[in-house]
Amino acid sequence: MALFARGGGVRSQWYDSLQVTFGLIALNFIAYLVFAILPDRTYNSLVLTTELFSDRSFFTLLSSMFMHGDLSHIFNNMISLFFLGVSLEPKVGHGRFLAIYLVSGLVGGIAFVVTHLLMGDPAAAVGASGAIFGLFGAYGFIIWRTHMLYGRHDGSPATEINLGWFAFMLVENIGYGIVTPGVANSAHVGGLICGFIIARALFGQNLDGVAIRRSYAGKTPVPPNTSQ
Repeated sequence: MALFARGGGVRSQWYDSLQVTFGLIALNFIAYLVFAILPDRTYNSLVLTTELFSDRSFFTLLSSMFMHGDLSHIFNNMISLFFLGVSLEPKVGHGRFLAIYLVSGLVGGIAFVVTHLLMGDPAAAVGASGAIFGLFGAYGFIIWRTHMLYGRHDGSPATEINLGWFAFMLVENIGYGIVTPGVANSAHVGGLICGFIIARALFGQNLDGVAIRRSYAGKTPVPPNTSQ
């Protein structure tokens, strides 16, 4: 699909709906290149560590979200960000998508630091995984509520495939983190829970402000007090 119409310079609707997703991907790659040429001392000062509170280096909660260890790390994260962006940004809008991403990333970083401090295990972390897991949690909330609100109209869960995909991806990603050394699982879980809670606060049980599928248009949601 062309991003620009020939002669008219008009951006496609598809591109418009993913402005934040593309912007974040571009920013992450630019940051990766910039951080790669920084002196080691400067680079290390921007990494999130368990000295966050003692050093009051709170800016590292944000800077570390745009840092990645190597090319495979950033490519894996950006592929996940793209597919979650395609699924989520058109549904919730640019501003709320960005808010979920940033807040979940910050909370995921705090969860990482607190967990390792409680374990007495000094550690450092970089990467956008906490933010991406936040998008994952928000998307999970929307899938779940869509299923509860509209899934019974045709006698079967309308979102059965999405629910199955979500469950598989959740188990696969958490499982990978558990069996793979050096993965910041606490940041993943913290971001995931944060994204779910933010989506609940933003959209409520009836998914107010979420663009639902056309096939649900005109259908009356299942009443909230109906047993599910």
